[in-house]
Amino acid sequence: MKAIIRSAKFYFYPIIATNTLAMGLVIDADFSRSLWFSIVLSCLSSFGFILNDLWDIEIDKVNRPQHFEDLERSQLWKAQCLCAGFAGVALLLSFLLGMAEFGLAILVGLGLITYTVLVRRFLLLPNLLAALLASSPIWSPLVLWSNGASDSQKLIFVIAIIGIITAREILMDTRDVVGDAIGRRDTFATLFSVRIATFVGVVLTLSACVPFVLSITASVQQAPLAVLIATFAIGSSILYLLIPSALRTILMTPSRPEILIYVKKSRWAMTLIPVLVVLLWYR
Repeated sequence: MKAIIRSAKFYFYPIIATNTLAMGLVIDADFSRSLWFSIVLSCLSSFGFILNDLWDIEIDKVNRPQHFEDLERSQLWKAQCLCAGFAGVALLLSFLLGMAEFGLAILVGLGLITYTVLVRRFLLLPNLLAALLASSPIWSPLVLWSNGASDSQKLIFVIAIIGIITAREILMDTRDVVGDAIGRRDTFATLFSVRIATFVGVVLTLSACVPFVLSITASVQQAPLAVLIATFAIGSSILYLLIPSALRTILMTPSRPEILIYVKKSRWAMTLIPVLVVLLWYR
């Protein structure tokens, strides 16, 4: 059960919740609806993680990520039941919230299934889909509760985050080259080389940081001085966590500690996004 519980990745729940609540706050969404939908997205994330680990058992026997590769088949039913349970809870809660929330939960769930079962063999498409799904706590409040009001700066911000996460996915593929090759998955690392994959990931990271900075700059033009200072500090911290660690992956050694450092720092960067969202748009 330890492996199964670890696969659910409960440590992502606070990140999912704070991102959903922060974006809900700045568009004046109902707090309770934002909170409950963050639980929906959290359950869906666990559903996706467990489904992915169940689907990748043979490949994980090569990559050795310590997921389900060492479980006996007689034990896998527990993971399957838990996977179905998370999906059921997410759909039930979203149905109780309303048809819009229920429909979006279904789309996210189908996206997770599509990612695991269908698109993993294609180049770049799974990275983009994974980034879109991972950023759902940020964009879903805009889709559900913005009442059709368009805000170009929020849209640019979301696109930048999707670009940053796409780059992260490409860089993370460099850890699983052997297993992905055996599984016939086309990644930049398996089709070309680890060096090419890291180059693409770094270029995309730097490219995505441009609209990220532009959206921040445009959103705080008339903000109070204290907000400007705080925004600069948080925004700079995110860029500092992302860019240098991404650049270092180009110099990866065979043991690849650089990519592990990047993954850790990029995760810390994502925890600062809700604070930045509130500073940018909560007035």
